[in-house]
Amino acid sequence: MVSKLERLSIWNAYNRKCFYCDIPIPRISDMQVDHIFSEDLEEKPEKFEQVKLQYDLPSDFDLQAYYNLACSCGPCNRKKSNKQREKQVMLTYYSIAREKELIIKNLFDKYKDNIKASKILASIGSLLERKFLRPKEVVELIHIVEEMEKKVHNPVTITFTIFKENFDEYIQYYKWCDENLNEIINKIQNNLSCLYAICDDDRDGEGFGVRIAFWGLNWQEFSENFAPEIFDWDIVEVMNFFDFYQRSAADLFFSVENDRA
Repeated sequence: MVSKLERLSIWNAYNRKCFYCDIPIPRISDMQVDHIFSEDLEEKPEKFEQVKLQYDLPSDFDLQAYYNLACSCGPCNRKKSNKQREKQVMLTYYSIAREKELIIKNLFDKYKDNIKASKILASIGSLLERKFLRPKEVVELIHIVEEMEKKVHNPVTITFTIFKENFDEYIQYYKWCDENLNEIINKIQNNLSCLYAICDDDRDGEGFGVRIAFWGLNWQEFSENFAPEIFDWDIVEVMNFFDFYQRSAADLFFSVENDRA
């Protein structure tokens, strides 16, 4: 059984696109986890052994391992069903999925650490109320989760702006703003592997600005993959979430997790 965090990790590892048709899957609720070699082979051990021989798979091949899981849209998953295609096609699928395995593992560990921090803090409060912890032990636990806490509560926020002159009417302006918002979201999804959330946007009638929070942003990935895609945009501000809003971003983080899971 694939967990919610594993679904999120697979979805992002495949850049939120169907592995088979390459069509974007903008919502995780629309994503289906496909077993490249059919899951029902677990119930057919003799056939499974034949498939391993036929496709030159290792003897310890695990049907539930990340190297056998792919992000799929509903139509492709239904079309493929439990069928195995010709050998070269299946081995190509398997080869690509193996390259995604480490990415999925790293994403899963990152998301798990983010959630773990808040759960540990909640547990500390409960144990204190029941007098199961001494003050010294509380301090030690707080130090352990301090770095994890920062990941959830205080992400980096970046404000992007874009300008255009001479709008004939407000309807045209707001449509332009919506188009640009969708554009930058698509570019984030296609070029960054981190979690993100829109904090707010600014529509002043002349330009459009949007402030976005990023958890676990990889700056090398940002500069090499994402920045070249947004040459029409200006980055006007980079701040920690708390410095700007004077509050934790935990509620925003968990709302993003719930929406995607």
